Formats: sequence, structure tokens, C-alpha cells
Amino acid sequence: MIWYKEHMALWLIVIVLVALATVISHAQRPNFSGTQGQINQTQRTPDNAVPDTASVEWYHIDQIRDLHSFSDTILDEIHIYNPLEKGKLFYQHLGNLGSAARPLFYELPQLHAKLDFGFYDFAPYLKRRQNIKLYQTNKAFSKLAVVPGSNQQNFMLSALFSRPFKNNVQLTIDYSRIIQEGLYSNQSTRLTNLAFVIAKKYKSRDMIISYVSNANNAAHNGGITSDTLFNQEFSNFRTRIPVALGGAQTRHANEEYAVNNYFKLSRFEGISFRHELAYERGSFKFFDESLNNEELIYYGNYATEDRGIRSFLAYKKLETSLMGDLIWKGFNVSAGINYSYYSINQEATNYSVNDLSATGAISLQINDKMSIYSDAYIGLGSNIAEYKLDSRANIDLSEGMQFAASATLERYRPALIQQQAYINQIEIWNNSFSKPLRNTLQATIKLLDLGIAAEISQIAITNPIYYDERAIATQYNGTILISQLYANSHHHLRSLHMKHQVGLQNLSDNIFNLPRLLSEHELYWQDFIFKKRMWARFGIRVKTVESYIAADFSPVIGVFHQNLGDREDFLYQADAYISFKVDKARAFIIAENISQTINNQVFYLTTDYPTVDFKLRLGFYWDLYD
Repeated sequence: MIWYKEHMALWLIVIVLVALATVISHAQRPNFSGTQGQINQTQRTPDNAVPDTASVEWYHIDQIRDLHSFSDTILDEIHIYNPLEKGKLFYQHLGNLGSAARPLFYELPQLHAKLDFGFYDFAPYLKRRQNIKLYQTNKAFSKLAVVPGSNQQNFMLSALFSRPFKNNVQLTIDYSRIIQEGLYSNQSTRLTNLAFVIAKKYKSRDMIISYVSNANNAAHNGGITSDTLFNQEFSNFRTRIPVALGGAQTRHANEEYAVNNYFKLSRFEGISFRHELAYERGSFKFFDESLNNEELIYYGNYATEDRGIRSFLAYKKLETSLMGDLIWKGFNVSAGINYSYYSINQEATNYSVNDLSATGAISLQINDKMSIYSDAYIGLGSNIAEYKLDSRANIDLSEGMQFAASATLERYRPALIQQQAYINQIEIWNNSFSKPLRNTLQATIKLLDLGIAAEISQIAITNPIYYDERAIATQYNGTILISQLYANSHHHLRSLHMKHQVGLQNLSDNIFNLPRLLSEHELYWQDFIFKKRMWARFGIRVKTVESYIAADFSPVIGVFHQNLGDREDFLYQADAYISFKVDKARAFIIAENISQTINNQVFYLTTDYPTVDFKLRLGFYWDLYD
């Protein structure tokens, strides 16, 4: 009975959602996959939101023929402003916007360079030339988003500008910034990410010049040291809650410059080449300048001396690659070679790394209902034992049913920081880990008319590398099996909508401290109001995570590591929001963690790092043309 009373808010939400789900039976799911088209042919998805006189399309730097029409999503998910909550489920983090994070639903980082430094804590926020959108417009186009906080030390800003110039020149600037002070002491984050791109079309070639920079800074408090003070007097001032660290800071920064040239052979239609020349420099830095006795105990093996802690790695990278492409009647084959040179400085040692690899891809549009795609990476020279083979098949079983299957085989090198690490120029480990193997089988089915999609995966990892309870890099002796089921749905009855995302996973040995079950649920009403002058949405969104032993976090090298301690409580957080649109301006008001006003509970996604308290937040968006 006590448990039932403590979770009354959750039961009320679940009862409402289940009841509405039984009512909404004749539902339609928005298109899961976008417009179907021929593989590697220029594709455009329909969009009615852009003015008739404006043409706004985007593409990625490695797929310049694959054009997508810009879509004004009206009110779809503008209230989900946190990058960690966009896409498939949500991330584990340290309780503050812009803090270190990792997926709770297992996935291996997708690497663009086969030399992996091993610093993933800011990966969800990074801009890379491979993931930014490059625009092609016939007039100036701008996007602006502002999410202010309680003061000037708490805000989120993103701005995009793209404009064509004479002689077939297109400029795109993409900027974002997060500044968040945090509720607890020494928890602030400051992230700045910028991309600057110039694209020019010539008669027989295209050229793209890009510059990308990321500067991610965070203070670390090591988590709270007591959870018994939350209900005491003045505990609503979270800075009164004691924390483990007082002066720890992280800075990860990088800059990359690249020139891409795309050549078309006028005499041989369907044959093209791409050459890329890129230069990158960056650094990963952590420091805590003075340590007291409690902080020395907190750092454990990392505290090599009491005068402070410093971890530093800097690098310079020069990369060149050449790729050829052949398209003929729905058949596409490509091949390329890549060389990268790294100069690496870990203060105690300096060295260089040479990377040579070959890539290839084949795609075939068998008919209008079936396509097959395969790509491969093979290491050459000293990387000869590395590879990644990925094959996928897409089949339209019927007008409202789509099926996809894929298989991935890969062998990859351990991350650099897992092999060798220094603190204060003192070596704390020097490993000779073997290269892990990962094999993945996956199948996806989409029932468009029923508004349901499901994905099942089986992953086998041999000799994976993880960080143990001491935050020390360790290689597992054996194979871990990970079984996953992911499902999402979207149903609506007139103006009433319901969305669900559910992730189930089981690890044969849970060395990564991941939950078996996590989910997101959203119920909203949307329609025109005020004599159809305003498009509005009123909704509630609920996130849940099962009770499990959450991972701990070490700020020294920015890793989530094994925890053998107590289980965290079953987490549920409800956010209520209102969003609306007038012309090209959109806005939202969200009451985050409104469920805390009922249950008065503090939850954790990471050990000793409380999640956000109840608060109100506003956001404003504009799309501007010409």
C-alpha cells in the first residue's frame, strides 16, 4: 500500500494512456521512411511548408546527389529541445543540459576515423563535416532557435543561415551554443559548435570548402555526497547539497578544415570521382588543481599526487581520400582509398600514427519494391586485421508494409585512451588489448497503416573493452550477447495523438550497467485555434526507466564506468507542454518534471547525479526566407 501511494501519479498517467490507447483504434501512422526512390539517384521529399517562390534542399557532404526538401515540421517535437532526447529513446547524463552523456539503449559509437581516441562524453553534441546539413537554396534562408533559462548563464541558441551568391556559390553557416549553470554547485556547461561551408558548382565538378569547430567545456562536481538533505529546510536551494569535487574542469576542442572536389566525366555518363583533403587539430583536457583528502579518495587510482590532476591529449590529423563511383540502371558501385596521418601529444610522450584503408560499396535497385546495399571498410598495412562489412536489404511487402534486414561484421582496434593513459605525465596504464569483434543481425518491420514499427537486434561482442568499478580500462574475456527489441507507434483519432517508444534489451553479462527497459510516451491534442490563425498543441510526455544499477561516471577521462552498488529507483518523469505556431514563428512552454510536484521524488540516471527538478522553460523558433 505504501508503494502504491508513493507512485499514485505514475498509476494515474498509465491508466489514462492505456484507456486512450483502447479508444484510438482506427489510426494512421505518418510515413516512416519518407519518399521511396531509386538508390543513389537524386531524391526529393515533398514539402508544402516552404513558400512557393523558395526552394530549400539539403544534403550531406558524402551524398551530394541525395537531395532532401526542407521540411517545416510545424510543431512536431519542438518542445524536445535537449539534444539528448531527440531520436531513438534518451541518453544517460549528469543531470544538466550539455553534460556528458551516453545512450541507455546500447549502441557502439559510429566512427568516421578508424583511430579512435575514446572520448565519447560530448559525442551527441558534436558537429562534424559528415553529419552537418549542407543547403542548396534559390534565396536566403535562416533558422533561429532560442531557449532562454532563468538568467544569462542559462540558455540554448542555434542559428542556421544559407544563401546563394553569383556564379553558383552557396554559403551555409550552422551555429549552436549551450550555456547552463546547473542546479548544483560546480555543474556548469558551456558548449559552442560552428560549421562554415562554401559550395561552388562548376561545369564538370563541384567543390565544397568546410570549416567545423567544437569547444565543449564543463565543470564537474563528482555527484552529490548525501541524498538525505532533499527534504530539509532550504534544500530547494540545490547549491546547499554537498558535492564531491570543487574545482574539476573538462575542455574538449577541435577544428577541422576540408576541401572536397567532385568530378564528373562528361564522356562517360554515370562515372564520377570525389577527392577529399582535410586537416584537423584538437585536444582533450581535464584538470583539478588542488585536492583535499576527500577528493584524493574520490579519484582513487587517478590521484597520482596531491598537488592536483591533469590529463591531456592533443593531436593533429592530415587526411586524404579518393573515391570513384559508377551508376548504371539502378546499379551503383563505388571504391576508394583513405590515408590519415596523426601526430599525437600526451605530454609524457609524443608519437605518430599512419592509417591506410580501402572502402567499397555496392547498391542495387532490383525493382520498385526491393533494394540491396552493402559497404565495406578494410584496413591496410598495419591495420590489416581491421574490417567492417555491412549489408542491408529493403523490401516493400505490400502498400502498407515494409521490411528490412541487415547484418554487420566488424573488427576494430581498441580506443587510444584504453590502451595508454597518463595523469600528470605519469603512466597509469599501458595495455595491449586485442581487437574486439562485433557481429550484429537486425530486422525491422513497419506497418504503416497501423502506425507501428518494430526492430529486433542480436549483437555478439567478443572481448569488449569497458571500464570497471575503479574506472580502469578492462578487457572482457569472452563473448557478450545483447538482445534488443525496439518499437515505436503513432496513432491519432482526429486531433488527439498518442506516441510510444519502448526499448527492451538483455545483456548476458551487464558490464555496461544498462537498463533492460526504458520507454517514452506522449499524448497530445493539436489543431487550429483562434479562428484558425494559430496552430496549437497541448501535451504530456512521460519517460520511464526500470529500477537498475546505474553506471557511475569518472570525469578524468570522461567515461561512464561499472558500478557494483545499489539499484536506483524506478524512474518516471512527466513533462507537460504547450506549443504553437503563427506564420513562421513557433514557440513552446514546458513544465519539466511536473510529476515531481506530486511525488516529491528525486531520481538518478547516473549514480549520485540527480536529474533535473521541476521547472518552466520557454523556447522560440523562426524560419525566415529572403
